[in-house]
Amino acid sequence: MKKLLLLPLLMLFFSITNAQDSKFEIGPEIGANFSSYAFSDGDFDDKSLTRISFGAIAKINFSENWSLKGKLKYDGKGSKANDGSFEEKLNYITLPVMAEWNFGNGDLKGFLNFGLYAGFLTSAKTEFEDGEELDIKDDVKSTDFGGAYGIGIIYKLKDNMNLIFEIGGQTGAIDLEDGEGSALIIRNQVLSANIGVTFGI
Repeated sequence: MKKLLLLPLLMLFFSITNAQDSKFEIGPEIGANFSSYAFSDGDFDDKSLTRISFGAIAKINFSENWSLKGKLKYDGKGSKANDGSFEEKLNYITLPVMAEWNFGNGDLKGFLNFGLYAGFLTSAKTEFEDGEELDIKDDVKSTDFGGAYGIGIIYKLKDNMNLIFEIGGQTGAIDLEDGEGSALIIRNQVLSANIGVTFGI
């Protein structure tokens, strides 16, 4: 499992060290996460919880159409009970690494991206509707891993400066519960809306 979690880091490092002639872009990104859980038992259900997401983008353009995009970001995730009685808030430092296909011409282009992400838990708590809070970090696995994907548009503001709008997602592949004894598997699932700016260097 540790080898799988290191894969996005290795992909990014390998691409940077072998892309001497590629254009490199960096910049900030902020967005909203619409997070919920995926349950192995269909009898369980929850509501989406809106959380914030922010961080940095790093992008290597190998050609006009293909790029490698990496992000380092704070990701708020979690879920809300159907009756609204409590919310679970999980906070991660997340590293998605994705191949990106760019299409279109001119100042406005579209893109699709797909890849993997690794997430590292920083805090986890349950907030009840009466205001009480419960720390659940010890009950949640410290790492998360899964698929990352997105679709969006890139608008050229000026030379070496782009505005990015993206609808993205993350589908967890790891059971969130830390420990044994439960047959129920719970995974993270997130839909996000992001806006960012990149600067060519």
